[in-house]
Amino acid sequence: PDGSQVKLNSESKLSYNSYRWYQNRKVSLTGEAYFMVEKGKPFTVCCNNCTVKVLGTTFNVCSRNDQYKVECITGKVKVKGLKSENIITPGEAVKCTHAADSASLYTFDVSTGGSWTRGEYFFNHDKLEDVFKEMERQYDVSITCDSASGRTYSGYFNSSMTLDKSMELICQPMGLTYTISGNSTVVVK
Repeated sequence: PDGSQVKLNSESKLSYNSYRWYQNRKVSLTGEAYFMVEKGKPFTVCCNNCTVKVLGTTFNVCSRNDQYKVECITGKVKVKGLKSENIITPGEAVKCTHAADSASLYTFDVSTGGSWTRGEYFFNHDKLEDVFKEMERQYDVSITCDSASGRTYSGYFNSSMTLDKSMELICQPMGLTYTISGNSTVVVK
């Protein structure tokens, strides 16, 4: 209602109380969203055990499975977990596992922040399982990989590419092979 904008990624949900919006700009998020918040009263995003507070800024929040990640693109963002609290500025990010609530700070190139809104998915030492889960969401497929556990991936894929090309980008540098059965199943070895 205040002109703020939110873009939701696949398998993501956002809810808010429209009747109390101007008294309390608070939303609940499951999944991933890119926020462009208008200045005004504090704007709060709640997801699992994480609370993100801002006044007017651009940022990305991803809360999937047992972790959350918040990247600040413009302005300042306050990220509060159960046991940690961090204020991040453009190019800074917080990653936290819900169970341990151990936050780690890192930097990133702001030009890649929220890149999923353009169909680009960048990874920097991310779990290979998480990379394949994102591919499953974007391509509506099922990927099985027995050798993914404990491996990390740095690189990217673009959802405008064919599934075959994206799988090649990820599997080839990691010494993995894959087969695509029909349009909905991928087996990686």
